[in-house]
Amino acid sequence: MQYKNLISVILLFSFLLSACQAQSDVMKVRAVKLGDTVTIDYAAGYTNGTLFDTTFEDVAKKAGIYRENEEYGPRKIVVGKDEIIKGVEEALIGMKEGEANTVTIPPEKAYGSYDAGGIRFLQKSTFEGLSENVKPGDTISIKTASSIVPARVLNTTEQGLIIDLNHPLAGKPVVFAIILRKIESTPNASTPNAGPT
Repeated sequence: MQYKNLISVILLFSFLLSACQAQSDVMKVRAVKLGDTVTIDYAAGYTNGTLFDTTFEDVAKKAGIYRENEEYGPRKIVVGKDEIIKGVEEALIGMKEGEANTVTIPPEKAYGSYDAGGIRFLQKSTFEGLSENVKPGDTISIKTASSIVPARVLNTTEQGLIIDLNHPLAGKPVVFAIILRKIESTPNASTPNAGPT
């Protein structure tokens, strides 16, 4: 993405954050606690400012990361149920409706540390139906005894593939700009909570 486009995306997102921050000064009613169901919007990027994910369709298009089959819009999660990375869950604790927060998340609370043991060699005889057109950089699915996991192809040889089972963002700190849209009552909550517990 060109530098000029990146600046416009950052300015747009800064405007959204400042608008929500102003709104949060009025709406300081109840803070998020563990177990709450919340609705959030976010933009996620590398520490150099390049975005890699967002809930905003227009921001995704401007940043050049739009995915045709992606469903954009606010995302509903239960805090503490591992439905989003740990660093985002921790940042949500104590936030109030309408509030915005930008956090830098270390690898261990994001997509994990990079594990050199995650690089493996697969012989051609161990996989069936894999296209002959697989090339370095492609992501393939590997069936294990308990699940199907994605793997990035690092290299191809006559005998097989060298793959990386690490998450593509493993070992990297990430930045999340979060807007808390809504907090829903937890099933056992009888009174609103004025702060984190």
